Amino acid sequence: MINQEVLDQVKNHHIVNIALFGSDNARKAQWNDYEMDRADATKIISLDFDAKKIKITSLQRDTLIWIPEPYNDYDKLNHAHWRGGPELAVKMLNYNFDLDITQYVGFSFEALETLVDLVDGIDITLPDGLLATQVVELGATREGNVFHFNGKQALGYCRLRKLDDDFHRMDRQNEVILKIVEKLSKKNLIELMDIVNEMLPYVETNLTNNEIKNY
Repeated sequence: MINQEVLDQVKNHHIVNIALFGSDNARKAQWNDYEMDRADATKIISLDFDAKKIKITSLQRDTLIWIPEPYNDYDKLNHAHWRGGPELAVKMLNYNFDLDITQYVGFSFEALETLVDLVDGIDITLPDGLLATQVVELGATREGNVFHFNGKQALGYCRLRKLDDDFHRMDRQNEVILKIVEKLSKKNLIELMDIVNEMLPYVETNLTNNEIKNY
């Protein structure tokens, strides 16, 4: 059951929350084969239409949570998607975090690579140090402290895990998402719709075409 205070907040503010699942399936999305699709990244994208902001909440994938029916047991957060696909993963989010999410978008690794390439890459500024050294090893080109990533390099940046911890890793994922949004914000409607059409084979979502266009 959803807390009434949460329902009131949603009613009083024009905010849409969408669950975002990044699958560890490196191929094109084959979302009916849930046995292969742990959610390597789980996020809640909040579209705040009043403040005109996009907010990202990252959820730690190793968090011990309760996975509702039909699984009915404790497990790691990212296993909910593995046990029952995006529908069970959304149900898990609502049950454990008192949310009312109904919409989701699922990406495979290949989807992220494709999207970054469709916006002609992204630029990320990094200070000199071990992280910058590892990014150079990914093959990213640089001009001073600004690194230019193609799709494959952006995915590698998101997945770096030996350098620090999963919290920094989630921050890197968010940084890449926001850089993609920044590039998309400069596209006109026709260009955006072309990108949407290119991405649809790589994405699993219960959003309608009209919702995608409006958002």
